[in-house]
Amino acid sequence: MRLANNQFFGRRVGLVLITGLYAVLCLYKREPPYTLVVDEIHYWSTTLLFSRQWLPDVELLRSYPELNTPLPFLLGGWIIQLFGESIRHLRAYNLLLSFLIVNLFLWLNPKGLRLLLPALAGVFLAPYFLYCSLYFYTDLTTVFWVLLGIVLYQGRQHFGASICLALAICSRQYAIAFPIAIIAHELLSVDWKGWRTPDVWKEKNHLIGYGLAAASLLGWWVFWGSLGPPAEMARQNYGLPRKGIGGFNIGFSLYTMACFGFYYVIPEALFFLRNPYGRFVRNKPAYALLLVGVIGALLWNFPIQQTRTPYFAIPFIDPLDRWLNQAGLTFMLKQIVYGVLAFACAIRFFTTRPDLGAVLVGVHILMMSKTQIAWDKYVMPALVVLWFLTLYQPGRSPGWRSPTSRPLGKPAPRQTPAEE
Repeated sequence: MRLANNQFFGRRVGLVLITGLYAVLCLYKREPPYTLVVDEIHYWSTTLLFSRQWLPDVELLRSYPELNTPLPFLLGGWIIQLFGESIRHLRAYNLLLSFLIVNLFLWLNPKGLRLLLPALAGVFLAPYFLYCSLYFYTDLTTVFWVLLGIVLYQGRQHFGASICLALAICSRQYAIAFPIAIIAHELLSVDWKGWRTPDVWKEKNHLIGYGLAAASLLGWWVFWGSLGPPAEMARQNYGLPRKGIGGFNIGFSLYTMACFGFYYVIPEALFFLRNPYGRFVRNKPAYALLLVGVIGALLWNFPIQQTRTPYFAIPFIDPLDRWLNQAGLTFMLKQIVYGVLAFACAIRFFTTRPDLGAVLVGVHILMMSKTQIAWDKYVMPALVVLWFLTLYQPGRSPGWRSPTSRPLGKPAPRQTPAEE
């Protein structure tokens, strides 16, 4: 009882501190309150199109001038209809989403400030999280539905989790990585030896919902005939050939590994004072050399560099690549830094039995090889999920065991009243 009271008191104190932090963030903003910033310019104009009616017609859904799926613009249009035509209302919506995301960490944290503070620090260090909290960008809508879906999945609320992940895909196409990661993780956790297909079906039939969530992207593909509104896909040169093998940009995959290394692996090692990497190199030198050789060969043949097309003329990948440029690193030195970060990512996630966090990282590495451009912001939802899962398994590859990860056919262990 005393422990419960202490946790409740700590959460109330945490709520006050978080509220104060967000108040400071609002005061920190330097731009005038009605000035549109960077991508807000076209997000605002698109949201105005959706604000003309409560439900968009088919023509608008086929022709709106954005690449990502339309849920954030639909919700933004409703906000404009309810509260008036002002960018401040849409920014308040993003700030509320960010506040709710952080409060999920606060109220679902099982072990006090020792883990909560590092996890929240990791979230705030995630690329663009704070920036998207202050301005109307579509990414936080995706992060919110993804995190809520993961929370419900771990609570075995599979129907609600599937709905949330489908809504995430309706906000950003790349959210398909999350139901795919859940399905892959569940199947990898099965003890297949000696068990027949009906046993697998009985234990894993809840995966149908996650499969349907992932298939929602197929519905958009059928509707558009592509991954986004066709006119905007053509305007942004998405039909141009891509570098790499079979249309897979290996450099972008390596950059994704570097991002996970920079934004998660290094902060986690610093926050929890862990250094498993030197121990891994000492204990498994042959495996370490193999990883170095593979990553080095891939970087030599597929160096990390941004896409250059008639539409995209950005000379760097934002922000990690830009920071390295500002530090004065040459092209070759940058590749070495990326290789070290990718090496740390590989050791952290792919040298032990894969869990949900490791599978999620692997799916992102594969998926990002098919993007038109590389951008740190694309891994932000995964980073938020990884830091949330770290609350439950610090010092290990992040992620709870699957709620149904016991060998098939074996009953779940009975809980004592104290555990319940």
